[in-house]
Amino acid sequence: MEKPNPPERTWYERVFELSDLTFSNPELKAFLDVDQYPDWVTNVMIELSRQGLHLTPLRGMAALTPKKLGMSLGQKCANLYAIGNQVQAGITALENPQTAAKAVAYIERLGRKKEHPVVASTIQALDTTGSLLLELANGSDEFEKIVHLAFKEALNQTDYGEAVQFFQGFAQGISSPGILPGKLAQSTDATPIYQKMYFHWQEIDRLHTVIELYDFLIKVGVSKPMLGDIERLRTLCKRIGYSPNKKNRPPKQKP
Repeated sequence: MEKPNPPERTWYERVFELSDLTFSNPELKAFLDVDQYPDWVTNVMIELSRQGLHLTPLRGMAALTPKKLGMSLGQKCANLYAIGNQVQAGITALENPQTAAKAVAYIERLGRKKEHPVVASTIQALDTTGSLLLELANGSDEFEKIVHLAFKEALNQTDYGEAVQFFQGFAQGISSPGILPGKLAQSTDATPIYQKMYFHWQEIDRLHTVIELYDFLIKVGVSKPMLGDIERLRTLCKRIGYSPNKKNRPPKQKP
């Protein structure tokens, strides 16, 4: 018996699949290869995507519509504009000799203390973030083509309602950026904790207890007031499904 042909994908499903750009830097594999994530890291990414792409978070894209495609592309455009503006502001600031001298001095201080856990964590986050931004910049031309394709596809539709939904979504997305200067638009007091857990997920996945996680986060620069007490951290861990790895625990000795 022949298997039925799969249903033909809609125009907005085809465009959405194209909008998921691939990254070429092998050093980013640990942070972008979703297939190798433990479930809890996936949940951290979902939470951060909710804060940075709050109109179209990862969990909200299961049932795709023309409006959701428009909002997704629009908000990504808004984020690229915001990132570009921040980078340009940084370049302009560095043209001031005093600001440039302070930046060089800061980098030199980091270099002298690079073995310190907090400094090492900061350097790792800066390196990874810089690589991600560079990849985004390299892919911006390709993304622009995808946006133009989406506009063309929407305008070519015989279903006027789908075109209206798409452009309404795009207008909403581009006018509601997910990235603001220095933070995600929907940041909470838990965001810095999630970000540290993301950047250090491989080390954290080898820990044995929530107490070890608490001590590790303090070591890499999360302040105690920001982290709160151990019970708050247990609640955050439960929310993202993080259960400390018990595989490496030594077996209990029989009495």
